[in-house]
Amino acid sequence: MDRRGLSSMKGSQRAKPPTGLFTKIEDQITVSKAKVVPMFQWRYAAAAAALVLMVNTSALLYYNQLDQLSYDETTAVDAYGQALISTYQIYK
Repeated sequence: MDRRGLSSMKGSQRAKPPTGLFTKIEDQITVSKAKVVPMFQWRYAAAAAALVLMVNTSALLYYNQLDQLSYDETTAVDAYGQALISTYQIYK
């Protein structure tokens, strides 16, 4: 440990804060700078998010159902009674 650094502090005075600093800090703590959002606005936002989620889910389910019907029609049998695609294995 280097004693020269500590010995250079001999004779120095202890730092003292300004006299009104503590009251200024307390005053700034009591002043609320944050905007308080009322609870009813959070409820409206939550209800809107739930509605959007339900609409998206129903749209995806509806699209999946239509896509499945379209897929079933493409794999239907042709005029000769054979399936258009007999196997889905590309590589054997």
